[in-house]
Amino acid sequence: MSRPTSRTALGSLAVTALTSTLLVGALPADATPTWVHNSSISKSGALPSDATVAVADDGTAVAAWVREVGPDLRVQVASASDGVWGTVSTVSDAGKDAADPSVAINEHGDAVVTWLQPDLNDDLRLAASRRLTSSTWDGRALISPQDATVDGPADIALSGDGRLHAAYVAVDDANLRTVQVTTWGTDGDAAESKLLSGSDDGYGPSIDVNDSGAGLVSFHDAEGPAPDDVIMVSRLAAGATSWQQAKEVSEGVHGLQTDVAVSDSGFGRVAFTRTWEGDHRVSAVKVQPNGSAGNPAFVSPAGSDAADPSIDMSAAGDALLAWRSTTDGTNGIGYASGKPTGEWIPGALKVDVFSPSNPTALISDTGVTAITYGGSGRLLAAYRTRSILPFTYFDSGDQDFKSGSAAGGMDDQGNTLLAGVLPDELVGAFLDVAGPVIETSAPANALKKSYRLTWSGLDRLSAVQDSDVVVRTAPWNGTFGDSKQLAENTDADALQVALAPGRTACASVQMRDTVGNLSLWSERCTTAPVDDRALQATTGFIKAKGKGHYRGTVITTTDKGARLMLAGAKAKRLALVVAKSPNAGSVRVSFAGVDLGVFSLKGSGKKKVVPVKTFGAVKSGKLVITVVSPNGKPVVIDGVVVAK
Repeated sequence: MSRPTSRTALGSLAVTALTSTLLVGALPADATPTWVHNSSISKSGALPSDATVAVADDGTAVAAWVREVGPDLRVQVASASDGVWGTVSTVSDAGKDAADPSVAINEHGDAVVTWLQPDLNDDLRLAASRRLTSSTWDGRALISPQDATVDGPADIALSGDGRLHAAYVAVDDANLRTVQVTTWGTDGDAAESKLLSGSDDGYGPSIDVNDSGAGLVSFHDAEGPAPDDVIMVSRLAAGATSWQQAKEVSEGVHGLQTDVAVSDSGFGRVAFTRTWEGDHRVSAVKVQPNGSAGNPAFVSPAGSDAADPSIDMSAAGDALLAWRSTTDGTNGIGYASGKPTGEWIPGALKVDVFSPSNPTALISDTGVTAITYGGSGRLLAAYRTRSILPFTYFDSGDQDFKSGSAAGGMDDQGNTLLAGVLPDELVGAFLDVAGPVIETSAPANALKKSYRLTWSGLDRLSAVQDSDVVVRTAPWNGTFGDSKQLAENTDADALQVALAPGRTACASVQMRDTVGNLSLWSERCTTAPVDDRALQATTGFIKAKGKGHYRGTVITTTDKGARLMLAGAKAKRLALVVAKSPNAGSVRVSFAGVDLGVFSLKGSGKKKVVPVKTFGAVKSGKLVITVVSPNGKPVVIDGVVVAK
């Protein structure tokens, strides 16, 4: 995948006729992150097989599989929101056996499922159906060209405008294998297909398209002199409607499978295996947004055979690459992480199954990485929330999952779906990695003795349980002190925060979900003005008291040239608190020797805040307020905001 226009992980999830238990009960409930929403996706029935899943940035998931419905093998689909799977829909035609489903979903909620189905001439064609609502799908359309049989599942992706891009191998009557890409829009027009392979022996196409429509297709092409072949790449520019002519990015002896990923900027990587000095090694090529490709670089170590590469990229272009490895007869899962620039950093998972299979690399925008795989009848996963941490491992235990049946997907927060096929159903669970998304609210200025702090949070996979609140404060002429706890493990969503004159309070809230994941701290800063009584005044100002004024006091003058001063102020934001009147005068404000402008006090009302200046960082100096209006014009100052 790339920057998830879709999170698609394909596997041939054919299932045996064994009996087993659900994934439910096999997943721990006492860890953070925690597996939640363990459930049957397909519901129990007759032999679900050929399953695939995709997860969008916002956590919406789609699954597709093949099931016996009467005498036919038909494609069924279901969608999940917040981890809960909805109604099962049958999308392929009755009377036609379907196979090899693929699903894709973009960040706007558009979803498409494709599958293979015979046409009237008994050629296997690529069929497609769009999701209309969370539980309804439109009628199928045959989108691949006539007179050619599609060989194996298509790899598909959705751009932000909902256009489907499908890459696949087509075999004609002369048994010539060509790689094609079909684009299917949302306007009901016929699909457009383009031949990509330069010869007649193409394999292993992979496709990815980002939200803006920039995409890459990679594939293996046996056009070189035996035993050499090449890895080819075709590019789609953002906003373009036609895929470019494919070009070679590697020559030599390669494995048949490729994988490709594209970031939000259009930067991409292509992964494949290449035989070198007796080893089958994973290699990768960078493809820049302008289409220029770098040189292939070996990623897996020498002395080990690698196969089945899987690559994923975050929005920023951080990459995770995983593969199946064999070293001295021992099977395992290798991986490497990479930045857009710099070298790959390799590693290996601790694998305790005899023959791990179907690795899927997943990386989120928040830096969470996961690798899902299968083996020995179990679903397995390794994940870490930061690159500096070791991987944590999950093992479903002996569950009789079909070999190669692990399928995975990830949202932009790192929450991960792991699914697999049991004898009579597709089951799955979500790894709840992320804490709540939190919003806090507080006034910028507190004109009373306390102010109200409010907060709320939502979590995609778990309920919000409680919150912690801390506050740090600083005086108008000083810096912040240590944070103090205001509330701990509270189920409240609001708090009154006391604040003395001249101080800035920065209150932070962190929320916790029911499995223990924490949100990021959300901070809001509020400043209580320095009272007028703290200002140094020249001759002409008169101190007064009155109801409705800040702290019940004001200082007034009608003399031009009268000044108020506050030395040693440390401010990132300055404002005046005044009483306005229709005939009021004006003042000039300077700070640290810099003139900040003239400000009128005309209007009506008490405790009115007049913004003066916001700086990029805290500055120190003397604040000077000088009356510049003619004598007789009233100027009433209630305080000054000196905010951090």
